[in-house]
Amino acid sequence: MEENNKDIRDKYMEQHQYYMSLYQKKFKKLIKDTNKYNDIYFYGIDYYSNKLKDEPTGSDTYYKIKEKMDDLYNKYYELEKRNKILDYESTIYWEISQYYLDKHNKLMKYNLKTRDFDDFYFTKKDTPLKTITKTKRKQLESEVCSICLETHTYKNMIQLNCSHIFGKGCFQKILQRAAEKDTHSKCPLCRTKCCKKYSLFKMK
Repeated sequence: MEENNKDIRDKYMEQHQYYMSLYQKKFKKLIKDTNKYNDIYFYGIDYYSNKLKDEPTGSDTYYKIKEKMDDLYNKYYELEKRNKILDYESTIYWEISQYYLDKHNKLMKYNLKTRDFDDFYFTKKDTPLKTITKTKRKQLESEVCSICLETHTYKNMIQLNCSHIFGKGCFQKILQRAAEKDTHSKCPLCRTKCCKKYSLFKMK
């Protein structure tokens, strides 16, 4: 399961890096074009606009300056149009790259939390074991799990800190959902916050 998750995480990271590279290319071009855009306006159009004020309307120099200004305006509007497209494309690539990064990070967070649960709480290692009698075992195995509405063997049960008992696999799903949402898991019955004080059972 963990190896499969690692493969998925790697694919998410590859997608993130791919779209991030596209974003960086578009963004660099956007910056370059924005500088050109500003140069045309401040050092071109603005410059010739001031010169035009000093020329008599209808003179040869007036029309030459006007022609240069018209040419600069065309370049200016063309760059403005291209910048809008570049800005739109770079934003899309950025959002896609962050989407895959978020998927990768959520899966990483999920793995860290569920691995801790699988290794620690789903084994007898370092987990408190409650000794039960045959009668208690019979009682436990006859009770229906409130999560899946089925019965479980005592080896596949877990008791929470609030004393409610569930199937281990059933409660694992609750922990997984909480890990995915990065929230605390709670007992399905009393909504008590689970504080990792779980118990497994063993026969007397």
